[in-house]
Amino acid sequence: MSLTADVKAEILEIAQMAYKDKFVFFNEAEFKKDLYAIFIIKKMISRFLRTGNINEKLMMNNIIISFNTFEAHRANTIFRLALSDLEYAVIKSFLVFLDLHTTQCPDVETNEIVDGILHDTAVRFQLRHKYE
Repeated sequence: MSLTADVKAEILEIAQMAYKDKFVFFNEAEFKKDLYAIFIIKKMISRFLRTGNINEKLMMNNIIISFNTFEAHRANTIFRLALSDLEYAVIKSFLVFLDLHTTQCPDVETNEIVDGILHDTAVRFQLRHKYE
């Protein structure tokens, strides 16, 4: 799914508001780098949907960085705007796993394959998690 100019502008506005609220000095280069993490996540999800391969630890790292930078509610909103329903189902699995899902989106279920991968990760690393 290609993003329209309106959606890109809305994502940019939300990200800038979050960035300006969090950081005293607005650094354009740092902002672009942080915003690019959202599009890296989108690319990783697209690759997973095409090939079935995903680096779940790298995905979690990028999601956590995005949430630390843009805050939970705004990051959830950005992801919902930037991703199609199929793509959002993948990230929703990660957000639920990390207990970061705040957006009301009952129409999109989590991705069962990613849920299984995350369950295996929790078991492999002996994480105390809801999958126990």
